[in-house]
Amino acid sequence: MQNLERVHEVVFNFLNTWSEQSRTRNNEINPYFYMRSVKDDRFKRGYWFPGNDSYLCVSFWAGGDSFHKTPNIYFDIHEKYGCRVLIVSKDSDSKYRYFLKLVDSLNSADTIKYIANKRVKIWIKQLSNNWLDWQKQLGIFIIKDKRIIDKYIGDEQLTEIEEFVSKFGFITAKDFDTMYSRVLKERDALKATEDDKQKEFLNRPKLPFALLGINIENFQGVKSAIIKDLRPDANWIFITGENGYGKTTLLQAIALGLSANPDLEKYLDSNSRISTELVRNNEKAFPVRTKGNISNLESYDYGQFVLGYGPARLNVQSKSSENKENKSINNVLGLFDNEVLLKNINYELFASNHSDTRVYEELQQLIKDVTKGRISKIEIREREAHFVETLSNGDTLDAMPLGKLAAGFRSIINIVIDIYLRFKRSHPDTKYLDFYGIVLIDEIENHLHPILQRELPITLTQVFPKIQFIISTHSPIPLLGADKNSIILKANRLKTEGVTFERLDEEIDFPNLLPNTILTSPIFGFKGIFSESKDDDDFVRAENTYAEVQTNDEQTSRIQKHLNKETASAILKLLKK
Repeated sequence: MQNLERVHEVVFNFLNTWSEQSRTRNNEINPYFYMRSVKDDRFKRGYWFPGNDSYLCVSFWAGGDSFHKTPNIYFDIHEKYGCRVLIVSKDSDSKYRYFLKLVDSLNSADTIKYIANKRVKIWIKQLSNNWLDWQKQLGIFIIKDKRIIDKYIGDEQLTEIEEFVSKFGFITAKDFDTMYSRVLKERDALKATEDDKQKEFLNRPKLPFALLGINIENFQGVKSAIIKDLRPDANWIFITGENGYGKTTLLQAIALGLSANPDLEKYLDSNSRISTELVRNNEKAFPVRTKGNISNLESYDYGQFVLGYGPARLNVQSKSSENKENKSINNVLGLFDNEVLLKNINYELFASNHSDTRVYEELQQLIKDVTKGRISKIEIREREAHFVETLSNGDTLDAMPLGKLAAGFRSIINIVIDIYLRFKRSHPDTKYLDFYGIVLIDEIENHLHPILQRELPITLTQVFPKIQFIISTHSPIPLLGADKNSIILKANRLKTEGVTFERLDEEIDFPNLLPNTILTSPIFGFKGIFSESKDDDDFVRAENTYAEVQTNDEQTSRIQKHLNKETASAILKLLKK
């Protein structure tokens, strides 16, 4: 799949072939095309033509408009507006008068007209609403309109022009060769770099489906944010940050960037643009989503391999619904709408117990694994599942329905079974150990005791080893259960810059830190580590565990039995020295 950021090379090859054939056959008055003239950062990344990440300008003539920052006449390949031709004369009255006659000639030759905006001195001809049609539309433009424009320039050259306004006309062979050689040189350097990167990428361990980067523009509180070079083997990506700083925004942006579901359109701003880089089966893909444009996502809907869960994970569909798809068919809608219901485990256990014993056994095993054996047995009673809980001391409790279990266990069971059932659709003949995709979870620590917060990343990776989990959290405890390849992104927010993200796992060796150190590190930036109820004269206890506190207190008690006030005072004086 192509996106506009990567189509420059294809356009260059298309035009280069056309130019060479035109010069060989001598069948074009003007066989040259315009290339980016400034060796800026985009040029070094392979942007051979004028434009930005959202549009690309193809022009066959010299001369540009200083106000519009584009060529005077160009074929526009635009993510939002599709394929069109623009004639621009904002900075020049003489060009405007010259182009008026040209547009009359063009409009008389075609039923599709150039529409004038006299106020800004621009004419636009819409060719297609889908930018992916560029090759067909550009070919038609070269055969038809370009030849009319070339003849007009040859017959009636623009000679009078204002001072400091660029001259419009044909590109000379000398100027073309200068631009062409510059592009060829940069292409060779870029290809060598990309070849090295590709070899390194192919040799690296990686998940079957994982996020490598994302570029977010004008989405909610994000003005412009780029996250890149993420590890392809990272099972866990943690997002931290204060409330209202953009953690949920990032999860939603990832969900939108990978899904072609039209129901999500309303969550995009009018000028939002989300481009992602991901790996799927050892190959990279670069899907892009903008408002009103999902054409480059529809050919392969990555959304079937992406699940999203908001902070509310206790509500499930009714048993009578039989888990039929309705609003919840959208796999990521839970990140945007707290009323989305998860699959009903009761119905699924009852149905599979009677119709598909393999699924029933998988569901039972999943529940036992993710609860670390706390749910030790499942019984079906009158169309409803009852769960037997075994306490840490070995005591077994009476079986009870899901609704009677603690919220933490219900939350874990609900989300794990929902993951299983939804990915079963996209992996119909696959064991859950081989499911792959991305699961987005907002506030993963909700309802969970610290013991379960630590255990959940461990158990989820054990039961779904090929799935990448991208989660937000306010707690340092889940990081204790993460492997060393995990990624940490922190959301920041300023009025001028908006929401931004910084990567911290490369700066902070978090696997070797205790929770209080993680809390006070930049990962969470927690300042008030001391209790408000601590007396100023009391020492702060700095032991690593509470067991050490108890041991030290016992030793202190024993020592004090053998000390009188004078001896204790003398020892304290010695310690102070």
